[in-house]
Amino acid sequence: MTTPPNEAWLHKWIENQTKDFACTVNFGSGLGVQDRFIKSPVKLSVELHAPTLKAAVLQPGGVRLGADMRRHRSVIRPSLDFVALFVDSLEHVNKDDACKLIRELQEDGYGGIAVMAPQGVHVQEEDVTGHNNPYQKHLSTWYAYELEELEFDVFIYEGFHSWHPSPNCLFGVWRPVR
Repeated sequence: MTTPPNEAWLHKWIENQTKDFACTVNFGSGLGVQDRFIKSPVKLSVELHAPTLKAAVLQPGGVRLGADMRRHRSVIRPSLDFVALFVDSLEHVNKDDACKLIRELQEDGYGGIAVMAPQGVHVQEEDVTGHNNPYQKHLSTWYAYELEELEFDVFIYEGFHSWHPSPNCLFGVWRPVR
């Protein structure tokens, strides 16, 4: 089975966002499906739902952290060698908490933040993982200008989620000013 072009593009994007960092903190890592594309030698998978975290495939260099991403400061002390990664996870947190989380990561000394999120209304009420995960519901909606207001460079991949009525995806990258 061939990888669809949009998935292959995502995999390459993850590789490019993580290759220059010693550690990737994958917030809302879910089943760890995307972890195999992380190029950092150390991979921290942060997932709140214990059954999902337990079922996740652990990659070489991987460490599982059962934690709420909004409480990241209690479990992670980052440096400029760390990149924060959100792949289809930021929209599972309400907007105020998500914006606060992003600002904290920027203040805490991360060397970068990479976000992939649906653009616009992208309703998801049910668990798509099959692990009875109550956190699968989308609690926030994102538009390019909102990530830009948080100092991200944003690219819109039109039609990324081709199966969904709202198919466009945001890819945002933040790096500290040096």
